[in-house]
Amino acid sequence: MTGGDDSVDLVKRLQPLALQRQGEVVDKAFLEGKLDSVKEWCKQARGLGVMVGVGTHRPEIIARAEDEGWDVDFYAGCVYNRVRTEQEWRQALHGEMMELPGDIYMQSDHRACTTSCARPRSRASRSKFWPPAHHRRGRRAGLPHRLRVLKPNDGVFVGMFPRVKDEVKENAEIVHRILNHG
Repeated sequence: MTGGDDSVDLVKRLQPLALQRQGEVVDKAFLEGKLDSVKEWCKQARGLGVMVGVGTHRPEIIARAEDEGWDVDFYAGCVYNRVRTEQEWRQALHGEMMELPGDIYMQSDHRACTTSCARPRSRASRSKFWPPAHHRRGRRAGLPHRLRVLKPNDGVFVGMFPRVKDEVKENAEIVHRILNHG
């Protein structure tokens, strides 16, 4: 369950096993130089008696949390860095800027996530694989890799956009095929 500033009430009402600080909130705090507020939220969530997680679209946040020894049980790290600053986008796109900013999914992001998501040894590190609906080939190429590098206590979130086709069924078939046929 994604927790916010109302976590105390949320835990009382729903009694979840875990709370995760949402990736977009964590990423914003990082860009604003306020990542300590996320670390403090994690401490408060721990005090509620639940497992604690940190979501992010930026691999360097997972690395920093690990380096600083944050008291968390899991990370939800996105395979794609969707939250680059304008300067970071210019660098990633070799000086170009996209005409209509939105969700950009760069294959090179897989390498950065694989490296940083593999770092946590003592915690579950969840990887989020979220290809856009029209990138069926990207999902097929990335999912086998994700499943091969998972540690025993890892999980995978697979984002879907089922407006165009039945991506739930398609993803289930892809995973079934990978797990049964390598």
